Amino acid sequence: MKLEPSLRYSHTIMSQVIKSGDNVIDATVGKGNDTEFLSKLVKEHGKVYGFDLQKDAINITKKKTRKK
Repeated sequence: MKLEPSLRYSHTIMSQVIKSGDNVIDATVGKGNDTEFLSKLVKEHGKVYGFDLQKDAINITKKKTRKK
């Protein structure tokens, strides 16, 4: 049995479970990649609550996910 790399596998599972309008939590936003991915899943009717201990991580994620 061949398994997907862990990041791709977790995105596959999240894509199957999270729907437009859902509210989700990203407990470690880091550079915002997963937060951005989650925001695309919940779309404009949902919310992503992101947390991180590092202020820089929060600032990077805010810039990355700011509406254009």
